[in-house]
Amino acid sequence: MPMTLVSTLLPTYDRVEFVGGAIETVLGQTHEAVEVIVVDGGSTDGTYDVLRQYADDERVSVLQDGPNDGIAHARNRALSHARGEYVCVLDDDDRWHPEKIERQLAVFEECNETCGVVYTGGVACRNGRAVGTYRPRADRRGDIYPEILADFGLNPYSSHMIRRSCFERVGTYDTRFPHGEDWDLSIRLAREYEFAAVSEPLVERRLHEANRSQQFRDTTDMELVWDEYGAAIRRHPEIEARFVTRWYRRRSRVALERGAYADAIALSLRAATRQPSTNALALVASACLGRRGLSVVRRLRAHADRYLATAGADAGLGADGSDGTNANNGPAGASETEGNASRSPPGRSERPT
Repeated sequence: MPMTLVSTLLPTYDRVEFVGGAIETVLGQTHEAVEVIVVDGGSTDGTYDVLRQYADDERVSVLQDGPNDGIAHARNRALSHARGEYVCVLDDDDRWHPEKIERQLAVFEECNETCGVVYTGGVACRNGRAVGTYRPRADRRGDIYPEILADFGLNPYSSHMIRRSCFERVGTYDTRFPHGEDWDLSIRLAREYEFAAVSEPLVERRLHEANRSQQFRDTTDMELVWDEYGAAIRRHPEIEARFVTRWYRRRSRVALERGAYADAIALSLRAATRQPSTNALALVASACLGRRGLSVVRRLRAHADRYLATAGADAGLGADGSDGTNANNGPAGASETEGNASRSPPGRSERPT
């Protein structure tokens, strides 16, 4: 009986130093029936020279995408060429344990058709040193809807293995999302399927400035999630409170980064009033300190790596909403900025202000 084929979606853009290792981490799996679909978003740094080295390997397919098409479009292109019964997602700077796919398939074999996703734990590394861990949360196993509306909480995204047939029911990645498309798809999957997890850290996420560049740039992902699922979020007051509090925290940090200190103070106070905590009060203090407070926030970001998989992410210290790695597929990966950080954008007054 032939082995189950597993497809891996691998977008890349100007990552000559990473993409070869990403391909090898798939080809080096103990489960040998694998294919890698690489979508290059118009690289100009020699990435394509690396990809050409796999021209004779039938397990590797390379597709060209436009530089402004974005991460969601790239994943959808790869998905349209995938032949596997299961689909894995991989960012080009992340690496897998050799037994990752084998371990996840074993979980799928134990589950029935109600299970659509199996993900794993992971470790965050910076400069070759482990700085944090991702541990699957208790509220991110089994039926995770509507809990997932409050925050993503399924990191690292490069650990996700999805049953291919699920896409036929819930659709593909939403190209309106410049980042946070992983959260949106996971919400749709969670409405229809259960999630399972392998607790062991089978993914290594490599942290560097390029894959953290978006975290404090804007809150586009949360705006789009609210626009799409706001009615559902409102039906669950506790989830709405958590969502809106996180939104205020992130908008406060965005305002602080931009030098809009009055907005930062107002938004951080709203967050602290809704859900008082040490982190919330620290954000208020940082906003009040203005430029000096900005250096405090940046130091908190440096320490945030230690809390990426636990409560730190929900408290606004770690990766928020998306996995924070989606800036790797060309200029479209950098999302549009907000207007005034303390107000809803024009024409969107239904959002919390």
